[in-house]
Amino acid sequence: MTEDYSSEIKSLQLRIDNSECIECNRKGTTYFVPSIGTFICSRCAGILRELNIKVKGISVCHFDEKEYRIATLIGNTQAKKIYMYKCNRSKYDTENDNMLKKFLRDKYIKKMYLNRNKEYKQFKSIIEEDSDSESEEEEEGENESESSYEEEEEESDEGEEEEEKLKRT
Repeated sequence: MTEDYSSEIKSLQLRIDNSECIECNRKGTTYFVPSIGTFICSRCAGILRELNIKVKGISVCHFDEKEYRIATLIGNTQAKKIYMYKCNRSKYDTENDNMLKKFLRDKYIKKMYLNRNKEYKQFKSIIEEDSDSESEEEEEGENESESSYEEEEEESDEGEEEEEKLKRT
């Protein structure tokens, strides 16, 4: 049986930087996101689940050593430096659920604001430790997702150009 690190995760949750939701800045984090390394509130946990990102309830789930290492290495302070490096947060209204969902999709699925710094590389190496085959599958999926978003954006741009031409005539 693997060792349970739940009490250690709870201790990290109580740190000032982890006690406020990284996504909407609300007090009282109740969930941890192992694939991102952040502490979040229940509202944001629901939205991340809609985006197929796994979240774990801090008071009800068991945590393994790998998840503890991720929480120790990343946490909300480092995650801001990694995932919000190029982000103009003021353009997103986090009080509006639809805008928050768009922000989270841009941030974690499209990876629009990602800083591939030293901490990110350490974080990725921990994530990839267990299985190289799983990470290869994820990377292939990420590449497919990114290319489909790029195609959608190109189609959207073409549609906007067509509208502009019609307006001019």
